[in-house]
Amino acid sequence: MPFLVFSSRLQKLMDEESVSKRKLSIKTQVDRKSITTYLQGECLPRWEALALIADFFEVSADYLLGREEETGYCYRSVCPIEEIPALFVRRLKELMDGKSLSQTALSKKLHMQQASVSKWLRQKSMPETFVLMDLSDIFDYPVDYFLGREQKSSL
Repeated sequence: MPFLVFSSRLQKLMDEESVSKRKLSIKTQVDRKSITTYLQGECLPRWEALALIADFFEVSADYLLGREEETGYCYRSVCPIEEIPALFVRRLKELMDGKSLSQTALSKKLHMQQASVSKWLRQKSMPETFVLMDLSDIFDYPVDYFLGREQKSSL
């Protein structure tokens, strides 16, 4: 279950870095109560919190979500958090075009209403974390790609 994987990996990173919930909240601007619910395995963070937490620890979002085994240290966002929705739309449109998927076809693959996909493409909303994971599976790209995150080069 992704909730528990996220919870255990977040706790492990916090322990390794000696980071308290308070410090993580201050550094990421993610509400401390939300961090508590993540650590208790009650829910997954929304895309903003996921990106901020992954950036703080310099790990991939895919690692935090249990989609890859390695920590993927040295990941970073390639754009400011407020620009992620626009980047997400560009990347999603490119991937949809590459697979010749219409909004209707994508919504059927995701088992959701076309209106939801339309809202993403008009930057009226962003998909929930579970849907980002489904998009990752459909297009065979990591969640980090959709969040504008990439591994730092070794140069």
